[in-house]
Amino acid sequence: MLLGLCKEHRTFFQTLKENEFLYLLLLEWSKLLPKIYESVGDRLRGFGEDLSKEQLQLRLLFNAGGAFNVIIHWIEEGMEMTPEDMAAQLEDWLV
Repeated sequence: MLLGLCKEHRTFFQTLKENEFLYLLLLEWSKLLPKIYESVGDRLRGFGEDLSKEQLQLRLLFNAGGAFNVIIHWIEEGMEMTPEDMAAQLEDWLV
């Protein structure tokens, strides 16, 4: 979903990158990810089970940062790979 949005609005994201504003999206994503987890976390193959609230927060922040760095790299490389192929590459790493 996020990758498709980036591809659909490619020019916008490339402009953000060129002007060094992508970090603002990372800040917002880091705020939203815990809320997303609250609504779908029970469907994520044990992601967060047996973790304290602090450990879960750190895991979510870690994944948000890693995912965004990959997206930034994808943008820098011209978004040649499809969003579906990118998602397949990342799927096992984000949990």
